[in-house]
Parts: sequence; structure tokens; C-alpha cells
Amino acid sequence: LFATCDNLMKVYFNGVLQFEDEGWPGTDTLQWSRTTGLVIPSGTTVLGIECKNLGGPEGILASTPDGLGTDGSWQCSHDENLVGWADPDFVDTAGDFKTAINVGGYTNGEGVWGLRPGIDKSAEWIWADQGHSWAACKKTFGTPLFATCDNLMKVYFNGVLQFEDEGWPGTDTLQWSRTTGLVIPSGTTVLGIECKNLGGPE
Repeated sequence: LFATCDNLMKVYFNGVLQFEDEGWPGTDTLQWSRTTGLVIPSGTTVLGIECKNLGGPEGILASTPDGLGTDGSWQCSHDENLVGWADPDFVDTAGDFKTAINVGGYTNGEGVWGLRPGIDKSAEWIWADQGHSWAACKKTFGTPLFATCDNLMKVYFNGVLQFEDEGWPGTDTLQWSRTTGLVIPSGTTVLGIECKNLGGPE
């Protein structure tokens, strides 16, 4: 992954912080002019980039050698109070994340930033809603899954347990009222959901 933002950047893989610009959250040393290189490990299902703008133009720009680049397929939010937004099991119940906007219609090499080395020229400068000084943008690999059951649930991908409701197999805390979010990785051929009913509707 090669990435930058205007002004200060954090990068997450599956919700785990991998990089933080020196000076975060408030010292501008032209970090946007430097490209950060990271290796996305196998098994990563959510790539998250957080950016703090300190005035002037804002934007996030990133790409990978295999064709991934910032564009309208990314989802962005301007809500700084979101917790765990880059986690694979994050459920956007409030609809905070929306399609990324292309800032000024610019791709790499255009706008005030010029050409950022290491980043594909087709990558777009993206952001959440304009008028906000902070943005969290993410790209999900695979297919999102949202599920629940009455009462207790287990979820499997290709026979491997991915999720188990707290209280399994016999404690009912209204688990059915909560939606579980997971990302089904590419290559999954069997999705399995197991449910234990403790009485009443199933």
C-alpha cells in the first residue's frame, strides 16, 4: 500500500493501527508530500485510512500495485466519535459511512499536490462530506455479512468458526436484537449459520 493524505494520516488493517504520521493530531510538517509504504498482510478484510485536515485542501490518496486505488468504491465518514470503524465486525447501524467524494475531481498528479510518488495516477483524492476537517475512509475486501438469529448464533466460513454469541449454548440476553457484522473473504464457498432456540419464536 502506498498512501498519503492532507494533512495527517493514520492507517489501519482490520482495525489495528499500522501507521501514524509524526505530529498527529496537530503539527503540520507537509506530511502530505511524503508517501507512506506498507505491506497489507494476507487475510486483511478492511483497510482504513483516517485523516486530519489542518486547513486548506483536504484529501486521502492511496493505491496498491495490484490495482486497488482510492475511488468511489470506498466508504467515508466525518464522525470522529465512531468507535471501531475499521474493525471487520463494525456494523454501521446509523448509516455514518457514505460513498467517498472525489475532491475537486482530482486524481494523482492534479490539484495543488502535484504527483505523489509511488501512487497510481488513476487514484482519486477522496474525502467524506466537504466542510469537515476529519475523515475516516475504508475499503472492504470480500462480501459484508449482517446476521442474527433467535436466540443464539454461530457463523462459519468454509467450516471454520468465525463468530459465537456470548452465552452459547444456554444464556439468553436478547442476542437476536443485535446484528453481527462480518466480512466473507474471497474464496469462501460455504457460509454456515447455526442457531440455538431457547423457547418462543425461532
